[in-house]
Formats: sequence, structure tokens, C-alpha cells
Amino acid sequence: DKLYISVGSSCDVCVENTWKRAAILESDPQGTFTGEFDNGLRNSVFFIFHPETREIWATEMGRDELGDDIPPDEVNIVKVAGSEHKFGARRFGWPFCYGNKIKDETFKPEKIERTDIPTDCSQTDAPVIEMPAHSAPLGLAFITSDKWPSQWKNDLIVAYHGSWNRTEPTGYKIVRFKVDKNGKLSETSDFITGWLSDPPAGGKKKVYGRPVDLKLRPDGSLYISDDAGGIIYKLEPK
Repeated sequence: DKLYISVGSSCDVCVENTWKRAAILESDPQGTFTGEFDNGLRNSVFFIFHPETREIWATEMGRDELGDDIPPDEVNIVKVAGSEHKFGARRFGWPFCYGNKIKDETFKPEKIERTDIPTDCSQTDAPVIEMPAHSAPLGLAFITSDKWPSQWKNDLIVAYHGSWNRTEPTGYKIVRFKVDKNGKLSETSDFITGWLSDPPAGGKKKVYGRPVDLKLRPDGSLYISDDAGGIIYKLEPK
């Protein structure tokens, strides 16, 4: 009976002056109390609840200005903090760490006034899925409908909105992950492509669309929003 709210960071990389940014917050339905659920999530624009565990799974876009290939974008399982988490909520790394608990050696602020942000990456949670830097993962959904192939049951699909500042563009597609309820990944494959064309000789790749959100209906229909084309696609299993 709680309301969960994702609030992105105010910057590419910085130490926020409030715990209410780069976080997922938790509130009661009446709005009389809002607290920190988990932090260190630079920009988890979309999240959903796992169909079996009911835990939050969230996409995460990493920072820029570290080149074409780092840091990886992510999917995190945003779990309830335990007694071992001294900050009262889990920490997912940003702004001092990225990927599998890797230290960002380029971010060295002169002064850190907040004491609730670990600079020791061993105190942070690693993602369950890493994806190429600048993929810009947004909407995600679990395939729960029995209208889809049975071998895809509870597989995760993620919309890669696509890069805007990478030398070689990446993303612009939807990817399927075979992953168990604990986040163990066994297979990755493209689910829908075609929004990024191969370049003509000596030319640049052309962008036809940038998928944003995914909504799977009980009847098996998948709705896909595209903010480049101003289109909503409806995909029906056959």
C-alpha cells in the first residue's frame, strides 16, 4: 500500500545536497510521510515490480564524459535495506562508483559534507544486468502473458532509447533478457531492432525511432512509445 517515486539527479556527477535526489522514495498513500527507499541511482526513470518476488527492478543510466564505453548502463534490483545497511537504505554507487562496484577515479570533490554516501564501493550494491554505455535504458517489462512463447515466461524486456553523444551510436532497440527472479542472467538477445539504419557509404547512421516505455497488457499486446517518431506501436503475438 505504498507509493514509490523515482527522482533523478540534478547533475551528471556531483554530491547532491539532499537525499531526495538520485533516489527512489517511498510514501504512504496519503502523502503524510516520504522517506528514502534506496539511493545512489543517478537516473532510474522507469521501474517495475517483479511478478513473483514483487521486488522493484529499475533501469539506470550512467554518467557521461567518461568516453564511449564506460560506465555501463544498468538494471538494478532495488531491495529493502537490511540491518547490515548502516545508512538505513541500500546504496547503488552513484556518484562515486559504477558498474560492478568500480570506483570512478575521475570524480574527486574537494569536500564531502554528506556522511550517508559511501565512497567505498564495497559498501554499494552491484547491478544484476550491465549493458553498453550510453544505451540509455528506459522502459522495462516482464513477459507474463501466456500469449507469448512459454520459454519466454518472466523474461525481461528493456527499451534502449539510444545514445546521443557516442562516437558510434548504440541502442535504439528493445532487448530481451532471460533472467531468474534473483537476477541471474543466462541469455541476452535483441527483441526488436530497425530504429537505427546502417549508414550509406561514407555517411552516418539514420535514426528512425527511439523507444521509451513498454506496457504489456493482459491480452498479450505490447505497447511501445517512441518519442522520436511521436508514435505508439502495438505489437500483438501470433
